[in-house]
Amino acid sequence: MKTIFLIFSMGFFTIVIAQNKQSYQIFNQNGRKVCYKKIINSSQKSDVLLFGEYHDNSVAHWLELEISKDVSKKRNLVLGAEMLEADN
Repeated sequence: MKTIFLIFSMGFFTIVIAQNKQSYQIFNQNGRKVCYKKIINSSQKSDVLLFGEYHDNSVAHWLELEISKDVSKKRNLVLGAEMLEADN
């Protein structure tokens, strides 16, 4: 019974600890780390928001979605996208 509990508790704590790891880090134009909340607050004051990203990076796509959802909670939001095929 102790072995089962130990395995379960190790698995539980691994899951809990893993949930606190960030899959991204945001930097400002000076190369300093910036928290997500500060990005949202400054985005509320901006008229235009540009995302630069690698097109095959799922974390960047997820982060763009989350920022768009959070900004749209406090102000109207219009999204535009550049999606051109290579042969066009």
